[in-house]
Amino acid sequence: MRFLTTPLFIIFVPYAGFLSPLKACFLTLLIFSLYSNVDETILIDSDNFLHVEMRRSDLIVTGGENVNPLEVERAINEFESVAESAVFPLNDEKWGQTVSVAVALKTNREFNADELKKFLAEHLANYKIPKNIFIVDKLPRTEAGKINKPMLVKMFAGK
Repeated sequence: MRFLTTPLFIIFVPYAGFLSPLKACFLTLLIFSLYSNVDETILIDSDNFLHVEMRRSDLIVTGGENVNPLEVERAINEFESVAESAVFPLNDEKWGQTVSVAVALKTNREFNADELKKFLAEHLANYKIPKNIFIVDKLPRTEAGKINKPMLVKMFAGK
């Protein structure tokens, strides 16, 4: 999760005593949505801080259902043998896109895809469970250190 970066006056001006902190937070959110040209998912935490979680374009649409890849990644990363994961879409004629995941395993751990799917069935809706599970030694990263999901799509398209 990354912090929202906006001009400081947008976040602090409403707190000048004119509005309650909650109303000021919603006003800040409204102002940010006017400044933002990208459809972003923004969260407000318990301390009234705004966080940009993801872009709407990152959603996977499978069979008409929207899947948040971050939600699926969080669930997968709780599985005992998974070190890290990256959820990404692969094109599919029937479903439009399918939920796919590349998994890097912890050292000296055995992995069973069926066990992972059973584990995920307890935490996620059925349509959010990845149809394709790929094991990788390590996930590809950009120069900035972020997981390179477009590279994963290229690597596993057609498999």
